[in-house]
Amino acid sequence: MYRLPCLILSLDVQDVMGSHSVNVHGTLHKDRLDNEEKVMSQMVHPTKSIHAEQDHGPEVMEEQPDYEEVKQAVNNKEGCRLYGTFLVNKVPGNFHISSHAFGPTIQRMFSEGLMQFDVTHKINHISFGDDSDLKQIKAKFGLGVLNPLDNVRKSETELKKTYEYYLKVKN
Repeated sequence: MYRLPCLILSLDVQDVMGSHSVNVHGTLHKDRLDNEEKVMSQMVHPTKSIHAEQDHGPEVMEEQPDYEEVKQAVNNKEGCRLYGTFLVNKVPGNFHISSHAFGPTIQRMFSEGLMQFDVTHKINHISFGDDSDLKQIKAKFGLGVLNPLDNVRKSETELKKTYEYYLKVKN
């Protein structure tokens, strides 16, 4: 994500079994990018969450980032490169990059007129399973598309605020 700071990006995972995790970390890393898309630093994930009572029961909410740091990152047009691995259940579901975990911060930014979403991004690589398994599949079956989203780039000039990609992963 070239124009959304790491401070307000999360990876969310949900599936048909009712599992819904917001701001999944796993071995996920976030590199802070400057406005020229160069790595400035790796973001350290906060480890604490706060619990909030809702009408439908307790819900875990992420601790919000420092507001002044978010403002500075947005004003500096920082971006974020996410990479790593995370586990998903072998049932239909989805994962998505979002700002859901940081809703209160995002709302405050919008209310003060400081935030506009630019979802320009590039998917360098995405795969399911271990690299060794993928190499065996490629060797056994030859040609085929194992990573159809690799090197896909979308730009804000396409006037979209949401992008959806669909993959069917078979076992």
